[in-house]
Amino acid sequence: PDEYLAYVHDLPLEQYLTPNPELRKLLLSLPNKRWIFTNADKFHASRVLDYIGIQDCFQGIVDIYAMKFVCKPDEKAYYEALRLVGESDPGRCIVFDDTLRNIAAAYGLGFITVLVSRNSKSLAEGENIATYTLSNLLEMPEKIPVLWDHQTSHST
Repeated sequence: PDEYLAYVHDLPLEQYLTPNPELRKLLLSLPNKRWIFTNADKFHASRVLDYIGIQDCFQGIVDIYAMKFVCKPDEKAYYEALRLVGESDPGRCIVFDDTLRNIAAAYGLGFITVLVSRNSKSLAEGENIATYTLSNLLEMPEKIPVLWDHQTSHST
């Protein structure tokens, strides 16, 4: 698995990502704990967070190794993530994801869900399976002001 993950994540991040100080400021303004929950490995997630400039905005990373190679959308992955972040109630957690099947699984387990996608077709489909839909994370204050109300304990 190490060799495979190193191979698939050997990407020139500068071709796909840009540093985002505005997102950093927004994330740090959120009152709740924030975790990365990814089917990738911690090394890749850290590289991405570091490149964007948001690495210190999260309490930690729940990665493919931490989930013992059980991936989203398998419900076991969500329950393992809950255990790892110290939360037992999915309804107190918000899952942000860009994949409809991951959002549908989380929503079905009782998580608050946010589909983040620039694809209008995905956003339209997401309205039936997501608590909220965003085309960009910077829309959070406008579309999900409740995030600043201390009602949930973790964002993943």
